Parts: sequence; structure tokens; C-alpha cells
Amino acid sequence: MAGAGGRPPARLIVNADDYGHDRAATDLTIECFGRAELSSATAMVYMPDSERAAVTAFYRALAQQPRKMAYEHLVSVASGEKRWIAWTDVPLWDAAGRLVGFQSVGRDITQRRLDEEEIRDMNRRLEARVLERTAELQQAVESAENANRAKSEFL
Repeated sequence: MAGAGGRPPARLIVNADDYGHDRAATDLTIECFGRAELSSATAMVYMPDSERAAVTAFYRALAQQPRKMAYEHLVSVASGEKRWIAWTDVPLWDAAGRLVGFQSVGRDITQRRLDEEEIRDMNRRLEARVLERTAELQQAVESAENANRAKSEFL
């Protein structure tokens, strides 16, 4: 079941081999991305073209030095909408201690990213208003000082 308004559910879980190829995914993850079968697909098909090379390189590097990692990137969900997902990847080891893949847990953080951008925009507007108001006040101070000098010279 997808989240409210067709958005991704709160948690997405994917198990992948050391190159990002999906081996298993939760039903919620499958529904979110609109895929009935993930066994031969790769996680890369969900990403905008601009993200794929970086994520592929990320997994290759992670396979060389397996560790828990957290990162954020855009994905395309079944509706075609672009969503920001925060992923945490944890290495999976077999009984002999060999890396066999990763478990990725993702959270939809699109609203948080939108809120952060709105805050940055508000800060930029506020800073511009502060600069404008500071210039106005500086002008008023100079005018008052000039008036005070003129008054002193008159008296």
C-alpha cells in the first residue's frame, strides 16, 4: 500500500547485491515503484538519469569497503513523480564473513527537502529586506545628522 496521496510509504526496504541489483524488496517498495517483479531489475531504473552514474559508483566503492552508509537521492516512483529518498545501507554478510549484498532502508523525505528549500528562500528574502532596511536607516541617520549640523550652523 502506498503512502497518502500516492506518495511512497514511510519505509522502503530493498536487499541488493554488491552492485545495487535488487534481490528482494518489500511489497510496499514494489508497489511504490510500480514493479511486480524486481529479481532481474536494478535499483537504477528508479533513478533519474542524472543520478545513476553516481549511485553505481557509490555501490562499487561501498562494496570495496563495506560499512553502514546514509545518503539521499531522487527516485522516480510509479506515478512518474520525482521523490527524495533518504537511504541507509547496511552490508549483508554470509556465514563465512563474505559480503553478499546490502539491505537498504529508505524514507521519503521529499516534504522535508521542500520545507528546507522554502526556509532557504525565506532567509534570502529576509536578508534582502534587512539590507534594504539597513540602507534606509543609514540614509535616515545621515539626513538627521545633516539637519542637526544645519541647525547648529544656523544657531
